[in-house]
Amino acid sequence: MFTRSHRLAIWTTAVLVWAALVASAATAAPKLYHSPGDTGIAPADTPSLPLGGTPVLYLYLDPGSVPTSNGGTPCNGGIGGMGGNGDETCGVNFEVRVSGDLSIMNFNPDSIGMEEFTLTGDTLKVAIVTTNPHLSAVPTRVGTMQIDTSGPQGGTGNLVMLQTVDADLELKTGAPDELFTVPEPGFLSLLLPGAGLLAFLARARIRREAA
Repeated sequence: MFTRSHRLAIWTTAVLVWAALVASAATAAPKLYHSPGDTGIAPADTPSLPLGGTPVLYLYLDPGSVPTSNGGTPCNGGIGGMGGNGDETCGVNFEVRVSGDLSIMNFNPDSIGMEEFTLTGDTLKVAIVTTNPHLSAVPTRVGTMQIDTSGPQGGTGNLVMLQTVDADLELKTGAPDELFTVPEPGFLSLLLPGAGLLAFLARARIRREAA
């Protein structure tokens, strides 16, 4: 039978565990990804794009768990001591770079704030400031990016930098990640002869054993 002190200890432990979970959720790292089909759902594996085309990528930001703090009005009061005091995401900064024969054709930002971006052949840099409303914890599409995969070789698209900031000027950094891949045609051409050779050897072994 639990005594009052035992119940108090159990309750205190439960509260501490809950508080730790809330704290870890509040500081969850942001994530940027390409959502095939424009569903907003993060893919389980790195999406593979076809060679020899101009596919469109749907870039989504998952800022992590961002509960309101201090009961204030975030973002639209300004960032950095000018009225904002919430945890909601008020600014986004990311860089995407492609390799191989790939190039970035264009980027069309969604209307979620004041955005600025620079685009060279293989690098896209985007900065977005949201004033009102802020970005919620729900994954939000930040724009579409079109890739040229018409070169003879494949390549990859990589998120090389991701940062978000809230109204309290808390900076969160996302991990670099591979957004997509375009398989090289030579890889498949090597696999097919190899598979044929294995099949030939297997049939020859069966004939020898039968003889």
